[in-house]
Amino acid sequence: RCDVLTRAGSHAGRGFRYQDAVAVYFCAKEYSGQGHHGSVFPEGGDDLELRSATARTLVQVKSRRDHLGPFSPRAATSFIRKMWDAEDVADSDRFLLVLESDVGEHRSAKEELLGLSSYPHIVSELGKSNAADGLIARTQVLVLPNPRSGAIDLIAATQGCTLLEAEIYFSDLLGL
Repeated sequence: RCDVLTRAGSHAGRGFRYQDAVAVYFCAKEYSGQGHHGSVFPEGGDDLELRSATARTLVQVKSRRDHLGPFSPRAATSFIRKMWDAEDVADSDRFLLVLESDVGEHRSAKEELLGLSSYPHIVSELGKSNAADGLIARTQVLVLPNPRSGAIDLIAATQGCTLLEAEIYFSDLLGL
């Protein structure tokens, strides 16, 4: 007999679907000419890795169901520390935390890219040191509530197609 005691599998699956949609969003940004990296590698050095000829950005992607509200500064801090503590981090690496919903003190429901210094509670939790200051300067947070919609809009504009056609392109890319 098998009893399902939790919905952990459902929650994890939702997180992976969000992560895949974020990867397609970054691909659409690159394809449209609005990206600055050139290559997107799912499960590269982190959840995603964005690479250009001269730089690498390690990306942590975190989803959160609406009814749970924004992420806590403590949770965001742990995500950032995980990126910073990766084994193969180079001194030139940049870091990007992509969140489906914002962090406590910010309540954005739209796409928003901010430097980590815009999150004083997180910066406070990370502590003060020369090493932390350097890492903070190389870290950004992107609130991306709907990567699917953003990618579809970019695809439609770049391809000159309808949103329905762009949805099909998005689905094909998501499958890859």
